[in-house]
Amino acid sequence: MIPFKERSNLRQYLPKKLTKWGIEVFTRAGVSGFVHDFEVYQGKATLVEDDIEPDLGVGGNIVLRLISTLPEKMNSKIYFDNRFSGLKLMSLLKIKGFPCIGTFNKARLKGCPLLKDGEMKKRERGTSDYRTDINSGVIVVKWLDNNTVCSASTYAGITP
Repeated sequence: MIPFKERSNLRQYLPKKLTKWGIEVFTRAGVSGFVHDFEVYQGKATLVEDDIEPDLGVGGNIVLRLISTLPEKMNSKIYFDNRFSGLKLMSLLKIKGFPCIGTFNKARLKGCPLLKDGEMKKRERGTSDYRTDINSGVIVVKWLDNNTVCSASTYAGITP
């Protein structure tokens, strides 16, 4: 989010962010933090014209557009947060040769029989539960810290 309070059609209001008003920009950055590609969020029109994969949602399509300039199968690992994560996206990225890992919103893991939050909180901190989809090779891990955290990966396991 680039802080911006002037009048503009690009300005967004995100009440849960530290910078509430600004221009939202999605970036593809390297390990050093250097930005290699970016896309400015333009509201509903951001992905209307050329959706790459309509069933992946806005976040998945943004990821695919940002990595479209990367050479496939060159060992580029993709990391993203729960706004962009999706099991279909991760499966597609694995097929294209991009190993990936990302945090997940629990609501997007329907059909994945992980332990419920209440059951995990009865156990000690550091408890984890995981499931692996044999067909796609995606592993989903739910881990208890102060609260439960869900992540999924196509190249990392459950151990550090």
